[in-house]
Amino acid sequence: MKKVFIILVFLLLVGGGAAAAYFMGFLDGLLNLGSSEEMMMEDAMEEPDVIFRDPTFYSMDSLYIPVIRGSSVAKTVVIGVTLEVMDPDAVETLDQLRPRLRADFLRALQRYIGTLSLGERVDLRVVKVLLRKTAEKILGKGVVTDVLVQNAVEER
Repeated sequence: MKKVFIILVFLLLVGGGAAAAYFMGFLDGLLNLGSSEEMMMEDAMEEPDVIFRDPTFYSMDSLYIPVIRGSSVAKTVVIGVTLEVMDPDAVETLDQLRPRLRADFLRALQRYIGTLSLGERVDLRVVKVLLRKTAEKILGKGVVTDVLVQNAVEER
């Protein structure tokens, strides 16, 4: 029984070592599998299935968001927004839905900026995500690939 156990442990160790050598690429030269670099180069040279297009940028008018504290305007936040779309045909849809987009953007930004204290600065990363999600609700997922915040100014 001892001999069977020793042989079994030996086979497990040899098999584990062979598997490690195979996955680390040490056996590629012996098995004529080619190096992983050559395989990656061959994959890169193949024709891609997806055709990449240049994005189209759709500029919107600046968004003016008043921050009201008490009964007066404490400051105004001005944000310039450009939408990145991959489909040039989507520009027509954006033209048609521009008033709704602008109104929903202002509503979402007013909700977000209203939660900030007067000394707190607007986080542009939050603004980008908020505007992209708002655009997805109106236009559908995947139409707007990115929201570019070109300038953000706080006026007191």
